This record gives sequence, C-alpha cells and structure tokens, in this order.
Amino acid sequence: MSLQMVDLFLWEGEEWAYFSCTSNYKLFEIYDPKKYGLFEPEVYNLDVITTMSGCIQGYVVQYAVKENKLFLENLWVNCRNDVYPEINGVKAIKLAVSSNNLYIGDYPLGVFNSYMYKNISERLYFCGKIKIAKEPSIVEIRGIPVYAFRKVYELVFENGVLQNFSDISDISKES
Repeated sequence: MSLQMVDLFLWEGEEWAYFSCTSNYKLFEIYDPKKYGLFEPEVYNLDVITTMSGCIQGYVVQYAVKENKLFLENLWVNCRNDVYPEINGVKAIKLAVSSNNLYIGDYPLGVFNSYMYKNISERLYFCGKIKIAKEPSIVEIRGIPVYAFRKVYELVFENGVLQNFSDISDISKES
C-alpha cells in the first residue's frame, strides 16, 4: 500500500494534517450529515473516483478554524463523468497541468486531482474532538509506510465552535 495523502486543517495561521475525529452526536450526523458531520462526498452529490494509489479516498479536503468556528474550506477532487455540483455557491475549477503532468497552482502537495473547490467557507456544526498533527516523519510498521507526527493537538468542538484544545504530543508518542 502507498503512503496516503492526508486531509488538511488550518488553525492559528498554520497548516496541519487532519488526523482523526470522534463525534459526540452520531444521531445528528445521520439526521443532517451536511450540517453536523465532517466532509462526506455523497452528501454533496459528488461521485468521486480514485485517480492514484496515494489517495484511495479520491479527494483531499481542507478544514479551517476561523474566529473559533469550523469551516469546510477547500476541496481537491476528481468525479466520474466530470460532474461537479456547486458547493455552498462555489463551482469547481480545473487546475492547470504542466507538460510533465504535474499539477501546478493551488494544490500544496504537488501531484493530485485536477479539480478544486476554492474558498468554500461552509460553516460546519461538528460536535466532538478532532486531532490534528504536524512535523511528520515516515516510519514503517510491518513493512508498510505510515506517518508519525511529532506535534499533535486535540481540538474540542461544540456545534462547530472551538471550545478548547490541548497538546497531546507526549500522549501520542506513548501509543
């Protein structure tokens, strides 16, 4: 298996890797996943296709915390049949491709999908904990490359508002 691309998270003016989440209100997510959950392509009527082994989920999403509120900010994706419905009034734009098939422009990690939803700024009302991380290194576990992060924070949200955060870097090193 290839090392996978990670979703992104903007917090306090820095870009982090989105690591994991634990929701407090699964029932709300079932009732209205667009409002209470985190990004799921089918909720936005996106028929995502995987275009590379380094991103099996077929998309990369970027969340942002702005004025202590959680937002769906940017999305890079390829969809079946080139159908890209608007998200929060934002249309997908095709990214430029150089002659050697490397994508240029707005994608921070280099090669990936050819469409981007930029500045979606859709407010999310997620309730629970989100772990974000930075300063990655690559380690192997049973011969499979995985990310290990030196800096890990846990953010706690209630109705999409950041309530508190804690540095859990030392705890993460122990697990």
